[in-house]
Amino acid sequence: MCSVRTIVATGAAQLQAEVQHELLCRADLRLLVVRSVPELLQTLRQGAELCLLGRGLEGASVAAAARAVRCNQGTAQVPVILLAGPDLERSERRGDFDEVLELPAPPGALSLLVSRYLGVPLREAERFAVRVHVFSTAPAEGRAAPADGPPPTEYLGTSVDLSELGMMLKAWRALPVGELLRICFLLPGQERKIDALAQLVRIDARSYMPAIGLALQFAALSAADRAALRGYIQALQAGGSLRWHIVREGERLTIVLSGVLRPEVDLGPLRQLRGELDLRLRDVRLVSPDGIQCWLDLIRSLSRTSRIRLLECPIAFVRQANAIGNLPEHIEVVSFFAPYVCPRCGLDEACLLDVERDMPCLDGAVPHRMPVFPCSACGGTLVLDDVPDRYFACLGAGYRSRSR
Repeated sequence: MCSVRTIVATGAAQLQAEVQHELLCRADLRLLVVRSVPELLQTLRQGAELCLLGRGLEGASVAAAARAVRCNQGTAQVPVILLAGPDLERSERRGDFDEVLELPAPPGALSLLVSRYLGVPLREAERFAVRVHVFSTAPAEGRAAPADGPPPTEYLGTSVDLSELGMMLKAWRALPVGELLRICFLLPGQERKIDALAQLVRIDARSYMPAIGLALQFAALSAADRAALRGYIQALQAGGSLRWHIVREGERLTIVLSGVLRPEVDLGPLRQLRGELDLRLRDVRLVSPDGIQCWLDLIRSLSRTSRIRLLECPIAFVRQANAIGNLPEHIEVVSFFAPYVCPRCGLDEACLLDVERDMPCLDGAVPHRMPVFPCSACGGTLVLDDVPDRYFACLGAGYRSRSR
């Protein structure tokens, strides 16, 4: 019989719904809901192994509750996770938290967090917030496959989540429940295409309006495709560690980084670098406030560098950089990804922008025009899926003053 691990959570309705949706289908996890700080401390002392804090405590803020847990000898070692809704004040986010998870959390994010802290295995059907573009390999309506080649592909939608058993697909047209589809998609960072036979088992017409949620269950996967999918999901569960390799190009060093930046990562070798540096960040993931703090500490420690250039900054990195204000003066953003969406077919893509080429407003030479890209699915025009002034804040005041 498996041992039961205990999680203590506060009593906010939003938090309870989130936790119950993600975790309470499991026999190896038990959730205890509390509504006051004394009740929280008492429950933790009785053997709980994880604390999830959100709104709902009587007479205390989440920051005060976290301090009470840390200052109590019987509870000080229990991990404390802040589940932060959009209404949580910035001052309340500063506290003794091991990690912060924004609500509503992406599908699978809470399960992954609990798995890491409690060491419980993820289930085969555990969902992860993975975005891949899914195509049908069956001939599209009104078109025939060429006799000497594979059938034409048709864009179906972009995944909301992914597991070993299937995925939730955000699509723009409904299909009959029970229909079998031959689909293909690329896992992020991999060149090998996954081909699968999938069955539509459920339609969600409300959660992603005006798009439609299609729940697909894999009906057939080759052994090689299943191994590739399982390996990718296991890597997500592990979280990965920060890795890098250094390439010298004349007097300039290019550092290619990948993985997750966590406080326990030894950044000593990077802190010894000097001169002019290019940091290529395409595959870096900053998943929590301690991750962005680690990044800031690293940048501040590079005091012997004359210039740092940031290349291929991922969307998550840009948004976290925007949350902490302008970058230091000796740091230049060379290129970054931005979220784009196709108004015609709904496909969303991360498009790489070059500041010098695509953001001419920075030097005031020409009026600012948003760069446009073609949709890879329907050929339409992609548009920025964010507010320009907000998303480009990390470029500094030069963008905002010249983009009016």
